[in-house]
This record gives sequence, C-alpha cells and structure tokens, in this order.
Amino acid sequence: MSWKCSDCNRTFASWHSRSQHSTARNHTPLDFDCRCCKRPYASSTSRKEHEAKEHNHCADCNRGFDNANNLRMHLHSRTHRGANLKCPFCKTGFVSATGLAHHLEGGRCTAAPLNRDMVYKAVRSKDPDGVLTKKLIGWTGSPTYEVNGNSWNGDAWECYLCHRDFVSRNGLNQHLNSAARKCIGKGFEAG
Repeated sequence: MSWKCSDCNRTFASWHSRSQHSTARNHTPLDFDCRCCKRPYASSTSRKEHEAKEHNHCADCNRGFDNANNLRMHLHSRTHRGANLKCPFCKTGFVSATGLAHHLEGGRCTAAPLNRDMVYKAVRSKDPDGVLTKKLIGWTGSPTYEVNGNSWNGDAWECYLCHRDFVSRNGLNQHLNSAARKCIGKGFEAG
C-alpha cells in the first residue's frame, strides 16, 4: 500500500513517512482514520466517502451494511432524509411522495375524505389525453362486497374469516368494505 500526499502528489511507502512529509512541508495532515481498515485520510469527507464505497459503512450512524444496496436504502431512509413530506389530512410524515401517495391511495389515512377510486377519478379528469392514466383505460374501480344469506349464523351476521358478529347486514357490509378490514373472501359476493 502506498500513501500519496494530496498537496504535492508525492507517493510514500508508509503512512508514517507521508505523515512526516506533511508535517515538515506544512501540508494537509492525515488525521481521519477509516473506522474499518484504519487507513488515514486528510478530511472527514474523504474518509466518509471511502467508508461508504469500500466498506458499505454509514459514517453518520457508525453502522456497517452487508452490501451497497442496503447502505443506499439506509441513506434514503427517514433516518437520514427525515419525514418532511406531511399528509395534508393526518399530518403523518413521509420520506417521499410515493410513500404519501401509497398512504392515501391505499385508504390508510383515516382522516382523508378520499380513497383510491376518488384519486384515480381526479387524475383522469385532469388527464383527458391519457398521458398519465393510459394504463387505467379499462379500470372500473375497486370492488365492493355485499354479504349473502350464508353470512347469517342464526344469531348475527358473521364475518366468516375473522368470525366477528354484526347486529345488521349493513354493519357486516361496512366491515367488509372498510379500509381497515383484515379479511376478505368466503361468505359474500363481489358486487
């Protein structure tokens, strides 16, 4: 391994000789050691770049990763980027616009007065030429579910998947069509 002086580009056989040269010539010292391989660097920025590139290491968190992709995902996470994009309805923070769109379109925002169908309808209305919504030409909206007579267990309207009882057929229908439901399937028909 050789050590290069960043000021005069002279190369040295050891770090010690490079350090003596820097001190004698009043050049940039190598005061920043890599936390993984102990190689010295002239600045924290150059050390940080080396650690990320060569060791998949996040200098800010002092944490190593198995591969470059895991490091990249970490650097793009809310840990480093923050969650500065707020939902206009519930004020939950998101790292990206994609995360916010997923939150709203998936019906996960309980405070939002809209759902995926309403969002798609609004986008289509603003895109009459189909530039953005080209793939949605045949889309007819999300399915709705309605219970049939098989959902009556003799005492109540029962969700066959989670076995929760409802006093009215309408209550079970609301359960099946809510964004919060965890079940879908047996005992009712798509309508």
